[in-house]
Amino acid sequence: IEAKFELPKFLFAGLKKGDKIGRIIYLCNGRMIVSAPIILCEDAIAIKYRFNFIDWIKNIFLRIRYK
Repeated sequence: IEAKFELPKFLFAGLKKGDKIGRIIYLCNGRMIVSAPIILCEDAIAIKYRFNFIDWIKNIFLRIRYK
C-alpha cells in the first residue's frame, strides 16, 4: 500500500479551520483504494513579517546604541 499526497506547493495564510487544502490517496499496486480530503484542524493566521523584521532591526540598533 502506498500513500500519495496532493497538496499545493504554496498556501496563503488566512485559511480557516475546516478548509480543504488537498487530499491523500491510498494506492495498492498502482490502483486507488480510497482518497480523503486533507482538512485544516486549526486556523492559519497571517503574520506580518515585514513589521516584525523592522522591529527586530530597530531593537538591534537600540541595543548597540545603549551599550
